[in-house]
Amino acid sequence: MSPIFAILVPIAAIALLIRIGLRDLKIQKIANNDVLALGLLGIANTYLFFQQPDLAAAAWFGPAAGLALFVVLFAAWMAGLIGAGDIKLLAIIPLVVGAHYLMLFGLLFLVLVAVNVFVLKGTILDGISQIQRYVEFFGGRGIIPFGVPISAAAIVVLVMQISTMLMISL
Repeated sequence: MSPIFAILVPIAAIALLIRIGLRDLKIQKIANNDVLALGLLGIANTYLFFQQPDLAAAAWFGPAAGLALFVVLFAAWMAGLIGAGDIKLLAIIPLVVGAHYLMLFGLLFLVLVAVNVFVLKGTILDGISQIQRYVEFFGGRGIIPFGVPISAAAIVVLVMQISTMLMISL
């Protein structure tokens, strides 16, 4: 497998995650086309894991985790706790980041969600005008755009993957 392809897949996923995060921040929508494109990149990334003999056994964990997340979060969507776009995005992320980086993604995601909720509901950053407008817009409506921390955590993990691949190839 070409090492260029192994680096281009995460780079394309990062670009798409930036688009998804910004769109969710602006209009609180995660487009189905973006999730589909990210899913295709996730399938390509999973294929790359299967091509590495030492990672192939664990490569099934990514798709299984995505399916499990979808089933559990679907119930949360039915209860009105989370948006459908967030569920689709979270179900695809295990394919994109891979099984070996899923724990790191989960930890980063939890930290970023906590920061996001604290900014929306907390009072420590009230003096900063840009953040104040952010809090007023989202906090007053009771909406928390989870696509932003999902995308940010996945981007950090993908950058780490790329840097690891580059260090190994040098």
